[in-house]
Amino acid sequence: MWPKAHLDATAREHRYLLADRRVTIAYGGAKKLLSCGQITRLDPTAGHQTQILMTGGGEDPAAIADLMFSRWSQENFFRYMRAHYGLDALATSEDDMGRKVPYPARRAAGRHLGGARCSLARSEATEGQASIGGRPPDREILDAFAGAH
Repeated sequence: MWPKAHLDATAREHRYLLADRRVTIAYGGAKKLLSCGQITRLDPTAGHQTQILMTGGGEDPAAIADLMFSRWSQENFFRYMRAHYGLDALATSEDDMGRKVPYPARRAAGRHLGGARCSLARSEATEGQASIGGRPPDREILDAFAGAH
């Protein structure tokens, strides 16, 4: 076990307590053997050991450990984003440029137009009621009708 330091891509130094050795794993009913490297990292604060198995050899153990632990950091980030910010709800497909997208100002204009149509219908109904009675509509009703139009 020895202390090892590694500079990552952002020039931050990471220090690890690492042990590196070759191990042989038997499989297929102990008829076949797989030779691989094992890097063991000791966390001195928790006393926890983490083993990393690799099929290659000759790489810097500190660089391998840094890649592995930075990967876990990314996985924890995405797990957090999934749980708290709905990361899975984001679209993963290409945007369809032919799709119809609502225009926000049109909604307000539609409400205004709906109010105007309602006012026009009331004015027409009032003018019609006045005409049915056999008398011509007065000036107030005609002005309201013209304003609504």
